[in-house]
Amino acid sequence: MKVTSLAALLCTLPLVSHAAWFTDTPLQHTYQSLLDDQPQVAWQELQIALDQQTLDSEFWLPVKQEILSQTQCGTSLKQSAEPKHHIQVSFIRRYGLSSHGYQIKVSAEQLNKGLETQTLSLVSPKGKVLLDGQLASNNEYQEIETNEMFIKPESGVYQLKIGSNHYPIIVALNDSNRWLTLESKLSEPHIVLSPPKVIDNCPDANVSWQWFDESYNLLGYKVPIKTAQAAVPTESPLGTKAKHLSASVEMFEYQGAIEVQYVQRVAVPF
Repeated sequence: MKVTSLAALLCTLPLVSHAAWFTDTPLQHTYQSLLDDQPQVAWQELQIALDQQTLDSEFWLPVKQEILSQTQCGTSLKQSAEPKHHIQVSFIRRYGLSSHGYQIKVSAEQLNKGLETQTLSLVSPKGKVLLDGQLASNNEYQEIETNEMFIKPESGVYQLKIGSNHYPIIVALNDSNRWLTLESKLSEPHIVLSPPKVIDNCPDANVSWQWFDESYNLLGYKVPIKTAQAAVPTESPLGTKAKHLSASVEMFEYQGAIEVQYVQRVAVPF
């Protein structure tokens, strides 16, 4: 890591975190590994620090983002075992009259045919099992999701377990900034967008309309929203099956082969 980049990082960190460079604080080894141009080791040290102590995400989120930036959005981070599925873990924040809360979803797409059935679970930083299911051998694609959650999921290290393999996932959830808002609800409703700043070397955020059937199953394809303000569509390209409409912003990062997605979604009148 270049010293100039590191200095820029220091300027963004709280004063308490600055002390980690000089004293024995939980993040000291993470910072030192970055100074030594070892982002993989820094990632492991960050996991250890968060496993050992409860730290507010404002102290460690900047260094997490710097590690991801240095590792091609996390794609070059190494894991003990490569999953046999393409795994996406989504942390979803919903806004709306009928659905207002959080949900966590794990989706899995088989990379190879003929895989054996595997157990899957997701454990919170405090050890609570949030998801528990199986990846069936005959399903090319499947999803396992929590019920609606009314309390924000905690930030920290989640443990994704697939078969006998464990994949730690470092997650910081901060929804104090809304990425999209529904305005003029009664007259000419429209969406106002304030997408998040994307980590360097990560994909741009996806902003789109999504139509659902009466059971809230996603229909067809997502329609991109390309302007900072967008009028709510009055018709669906999917015909009469479409009963619900949402606008969403999706931001992506990778932790090795695991794709982590952060979503904010607003239900709009349709």
